[in-house]
Amino acid sequence: YGWHVDELFKDLDIQITSSPATTLQQNLRNSSLVIVTYDSTSHIESILSNFPTVLLFSPEFVVLSEEAIPVFEKLKAAGICHESIESLNQFLLEMLPDIDLWWGSDKTQNALVAFKYYFAHESPDSPQEWRKLLEDLESKN
Repeated sequence: YGWHVDELFKDLDIQITSSPATTLQQNLRNSSLVIVTYDSTSHIESILSNFPTVLLFSPEFVVLSEEAIPVFEKLKAAGICHESIESLNQFLLEMLPDIDLWWGSDKTQNALVAFKYYFAHESPDSPQEWRKLLEDLESKN
C-alpha cells in the first residue's frame, strides 16, 4: 500500500524484518514487536500467540463491518490499531522502551480479549470443532 515502513521508521532503533522465506513463528522468535500493515491472518496469528502486535490499517483500504467497529475502537484506544503513520510513529516513540509493559497492561489485554472473542476463537478442542463443522457442512451437501 505504499507505506514504505522501512523509511518511515529509520529514526527508531529497530530492525525491520520482512522474510517471506520464513514462517511467522520463526520471525516472532527473533522479534520484539510485529507491525502488520494490511488485513490478513498475520495479526490474528501474532495476537493469538500473545505477541506484541500493532496494526497500521488505513480506512481507505480496510473497511470494517458494523460489528467490527466497536472492537477496533478498543484496539485504537489501547494503541494496537493505528490509521496513520504519524500515529504509529508517535506510539512507537513513546512505547518502544516498554513494549512488554504496554502489551501486558489491563487496557491492552482487555482490547485483545474483545478482539479474540469476535475474530479469533480460541479453544483447546479446535481440531475437533473444525472436523465437526466440516462434517456438518459435508452432510448438508
